[in-house]
Amino acid sequence: MSGACECSDIQLVELYNGGNANAFTVLTDRYFKLIRSITSKYNISGLEPDDLTQEGLLGLLCAVKSYKEDKGASFKTYAAVCINRRIITLLERSGNNKSKALNNYVSLDDEEAVRLIDGDRADPEEMFIDKESLTNLKKSISDWLSEKEKRVLDLYIAGESYGKIAGELRISAKSVDNTLQRIRRKLRKNISNIPL
Repeated sequence: MSGACECSDIQLVELYNGGNANAFTVLTDRYFKLIRSITSKYNISGLEPDDLTQEGLLGLLCAVKSYKEDKGASFKTYAAVCINRRIITLLERSGNNKSKALNNYVSLDDEEAVRLIDGDRADPEEMFIDKESLTNLKKSISDWLSEKEKRVLDLYIAGESYGKIAGELRISAKSVDNTLQRIRRKLRKNISNIPL
């Protein structure tokens, strides 16, 4: 996307929601360090770090799809909250006892999010490795999923219920559940093979 790196977060959100998928790639590059920072706080959960990173990416996508500028929060703050909530939801679904304590977790404030995204504390090598890891992750996930799986995942990330997804794609709710289970299995099986 020409000139995307000069776009503000809000402009990229608008571009993505207008159909430009490359805008999300740019936002993901910008926010990958924030995702890693948030997910590192949950290493006590017993879940694989890759699973937490996946949920963090899904949280960012939810933020992009649902952000409303007129609600008063900056996109950085909103994204941090969405990423955090997504991980807590994963922990609650997994039945992890520690997830109860995480409900009181205070998300990053706007200033902290800005420092993480702007890279004040990252050395150039670490930033390069993060960017390369993210590129590998996004390409691999796209390669693993069928078109149907991508459509189901997109609607699921947008917060749609199984029933709504089923209606939209003209399949049964059971088929939606089976597809999501298949996506999770593919991600768990393949994520460790990505050169992160």
